[in-house]
Formats: sequence, structure tokens, C-alpha cells
Amino acid sequence: MAQAAYLGLPPKLFARTPEAFELSDLDAYDVVVTLDSQIRGEILAQVDPQYLQYYRDKIHLLSDYAQQRPLADSEVQRTGGLALLPRKMSSQLQQKLQQLRSVVDVPRPSLTDATADGVAAWNWTVLTVMLGAAGLVRYLIDAYPDDLPEYDPV
Repeated sequence: MAQAAYLGLPPKLFARTPEAFELSDLDAYDVVVTLDSQIRGEILAQVDPQYLQYYRDKIHLLSDYAQQRPLADSEVQRTGGLALLPRKMSSQLQQKLQQLRSVVDVPRPSLTDATADGVAAWNWTVLTVMLGAAGLVRYLIDAYPDDLPEYDPV
């Protein structure tokens, strides 16, 4: 929790009841983001086989956004008005950026493990989510239609 406090993440983010996925969410949202391959597979297993390819294209791993190009290292590390992440978050990513890009499934460490290894695993999870979030922000900016009047997404 100390790392979360350092990054300015309020404790309520970790204490609230998680939202449950419902199959109707696939039609309600353009993109569904999962933390790991197992969850993605569980969602796809619920889909009618004749629509499998359509929904497969809508369901992405968070790490897909961390690995996608053109999310350059310089974009992740940028600070100021056009930054993808707040300064504290982007500075945390700088030294481990290449290692983080190779992560496919966001790890799920035990929140009760207070050992040094447990804290390190939690911190690695936080970094993995931050990089995925930066890539997702880049994706959303790029997906913004040019012909939408009077709205600036940046």
C-alpha cells in the first residue's frame, strides 16, 4: 500500500467490490480489456461459436497495449501536458520498461504476503498495469475520430 500511496492511488481503489463481467458487456462496449489470458479464455468460452471471431477481436489483454507499437519508450516517459501517465508513474517505469514489455499476463501476487518477495511481486504488478494503462491511453487517443466536432481529447 505504501507504493500505491506514493503514486497517489487512494486506498478505496483496493477496497471496493470488484465489478463482475456479464456476457452482455461484450455488446455494450467496443473494447473489453482483461488482465490475463485465463480470464480472456473464460470470457470467450461463453460466446456462441458462430460469433467467436467477432468477439475475439473485441477482447484484449492489458499487455497488448503495452507491447503495441507505436508506443515508444519516449512516449511512456514523457512528462507534461501530453504525458500518457502522471510523472511519478512514468518515472517508475523507466528502468524496467523493456522487461515489462515482455509480460503477457498481469501477475496476481498475494496481497497478504508482507515479505520482501511479496512486496516486490506487488510492485511488479503495479508497474505492469501502469505500462498497460499508458498503452491503452495511447490507443484511445489514436482511436479518436478526426471528424468529431468541438472536442479535444488531449
